[in-house]
Parts: sequence; C-alpha cells; structure tokens
Amino acid sequence: MVQPMATAKRPVRHVSDREMEEMVERWNPKLHKFCTNSLPPLEYEDKRQEALIVLWRCLARFQEGKGAIFHTYFHTSLRNRGGTLAASPLM
Repeated sequence: MVQPMATAKRPVRHVSDREMEEMVERWNPKLHKFCTNSLPPLEYEDKRQEALIVLWRCLARFQEGKGAIFHTYFHTSLRNRGGTLAASPLM
C-alpha cells in the first residue's frame, strides 16, 4: 500500500495589527513597486490587496535560521504570487 507523502507544515504565528502596520510602512516601496510593475492586468488596489496578503503570510510563516533573511523570503513570495496571478485563467 502506498502511503501519502507527508507534507511539512510551517508553524504559523499570530501577527498583531500593530506589527502589520509597521511592516506595511517599512515595506511600502516594495509593495508599491509590485503594484505598478507586476504583469497581470489588475487594478492597483487589487494588486495591493494581493501584496498585503503575501506580506501577512510571510510575517506569519517566516522562521529565522532557515537560511534566508526576511527580505529574500518576502521578495520571492511576492514574485511567485505575481507569477501565479499572471498564469491565472481569469486574466
């Protein structure tokens, strides 16, 4: 019998409103760049919403000591989300 592959789940931590606000302020230039330069033909506010979701997920799942700094983790996640949006059949 074939056993299903175990998936590694990343621990998720709570992100406070204050922390999220501080990180939005800090990463606002990167968020803005994503919204103005990313591929899919979405409205700016829709891209911003997607970017904020990516930021929140990165804050909740990032683990120091895993070989990447937060900037790299966030940048890669944001780039991957842009690619996913561009490949979406709804576009």
